[in-house]
Amino acid sequence: MLRHLKQYDIRPKRSLGQNFLVDGDILKREVAYAELRG
Repeated sequence: MLRHLKQYDIRPKRSLGQNFLVDGDILKREVAYAELRG
């Protein structure tokens, strides 16, 4: 996703609630914390 945002020069605005998770390590930590099962 980050690649596409950069490719089209799109910059999300937090003031509009546009927050994107771009760090895979944080995602893994959140999934582990939530104890999600697939």
